[in-house]
Amino acid sequence: QRGEDNRLVIGLPVHERQQLAAGLQTDLVRVQRLIGNVDGENAQASMPSDREKIFLAVRRMLPHGFRDLNAAVKAALREWTYEAGVQRLAELSAIERCESNLAVMLGQYCEDHGRYTLAETLLQDAVAERTASFGRQDQRTLQAMAQLASVWEGMDRYGQAETLMSEVIDSNRRQLGDCHPRTLEALANIGLLHRKMAEYDRAKPELLEAVTGRREVLGDNDPDTLQSISLLGALLASMEEYERAEALMKEAVDGRRQVLGEELPLTL
Repeated sequence: QRGEDNRLVIGLPVHERQQLAAGLQTDLVRVQRLIGNVDGENAQASMPSDREKIFLAVRRMLPHGFRDLNAAVKAALREWTYEAGVQRLAELSAIERCESNLAVMLGQYCEDHGRYTLAETLLQDAVAERTASFGRQDQRTLQAMAQLASVWEGMDRYGQAETLMSEVIDSNRRQLGDCHPRTLEALANIGLLHRKMAEYDRAKPELLEAVTGRREVLGDNDPDTLQSISLLGALLASMEEYERAEALMKEAVDGRRQVLGEELPLTL
């Protein structure tokens, strides 16, 4: 239903609200992914005739019918889960916030939607609380730091992002090893950052190490490997190493077609 400000209002019984709160605290992303399965064409009404009228109105009023309706409903539901997540985060104790990944997931949601100031506040609080509870080198703290670095990159605060990313890489190398997926992900991230900064000579060895490591650990056709190959190819093109760039980008496209299918956007 709609509230006074024309926003979507969702009512749940008490036990379902409790289940939702637990789900958000555990995995906000999974809850939002489940929402992505909503399909208006499967909706029911108390009277079949009402359902027919609603369906007819949807097709008449919206240019793309149920595709437009589903997109609007999913966006509203994702926002609703974000707001419910913020409320749940405020209800948690300090130690519960540290042990839950909710703050980091909320920060990522805000970053994905361009709300960088909100994301920064959430993630700075998460880093501070996790540092106090677990220490600076704990993987839970490093995860929040990596997400905060991503937010700073999105805000064009490259110096701060670079410093934090470097700390995450150094800690992961010591704790997990050079070829651990988290180390390789951090290398790919800082390589992309240095490419944005036009520091190609620094980006090249970072992206090359990420590609080599992911090939070894994940395989040539893993989506993360293919992403790293594509990023390295784009970097080499910027450095006018066109022959190597073309070979890598062709490998990435061919691999995505093989793994994901011919028509998916990532293959184009």
